[in-house]
Amino acid sequence: MLKSGTEYLDSLKDGRVIYVGDETVVDPTTHPAFDRIANTYAALYDLKKAPESVDLMSYEEGGEQFSTYFLKPRNQADLEKRTRAHRFVTEWSYGLLGRSPDATASNVTGMAMNRRFLKNTMADFQNTFQYSGSIFAQMTVF
Repeated sequence: MLKSGTEYLDSLKDGRVIYVGDETVVDPTTHPAFDRIANTYAALYDLKKAPESVDLMSYEEGGEQFSTYFLKPRNQADLEKRTRAHRFVTEWSYGLLGRSPDATASNVTGMAMNRRFLKNTMADFQNTFQYSGSIFAQMTVF
């Protein structure tokens, strides 16, 4: 399911403990160290749901919409869609978003697609794969 920007910002107010130096951050959505990036990410959530970009930035599976970042390419069209989605975010942010959420999600998706290889190289792979499944269930931008 695709979250809205407001839902994303609200999810950050979950009581997590964050420190900046010796200061405890009560609300990362309003603290000067985090408010701009939090609102930028919130704008990405809204962008995914916007009528003009929802087809590019999401895909349907099992009757639910998911971020294109989690699309496991099964053919050339899927791969081209992912490429267009990454380019769209890069152009939207002028390439200045640093480690954008699509990069992390793509890494996790790539690992999920290469289970056979990772199973032979990672002793704890099954735990890693189960954890990545829980990430997919909880996060829609990452």
